[in-house]
Amino acid sequence: MEFSGDASHSHGYKKVGPGFPDTSVGWYRKTFSVSESDKGKRIFLEFDGVFRDSKVWVNGFYCGNEPSGYTGFSYDVSEYLNYGGENVVAVRVDASMEEAGFMKEPEFIAMFG
Repeated sequence: MEFSGDASHSHGYKKVGPGFPDTSVGWYRKTFSVSESDKGKRIFLEFDGVFRDSKVWVNGFYCGNEPSGYTGFSYDVSEYLNYGGENVVAVRVDASMEEAGFMKEPEFIAMFG
């Protein structure tokens, strides 16, 4: 992705954010298999963080939304899986808005010195 002096520093000067709606939304898809022998177990998808405002689906079933890009989250997908077959996870990410309340190091030092 290209950098721009017009872009926000909080996005690393990449062309994402309120001024760049065409490049601020992305989709990720991953195909995976789950063994038939795992049926009956609780299966979770875990994310360390997705920047930002993510929505997650597994095999077309909506799992949920995490608005923060800095928070880990997980979903129990046990009921949505094709055991012994192919599965698809889809994640929609929207970085058009900036993360509220994010403090950069100098602000942190000024507050807590």
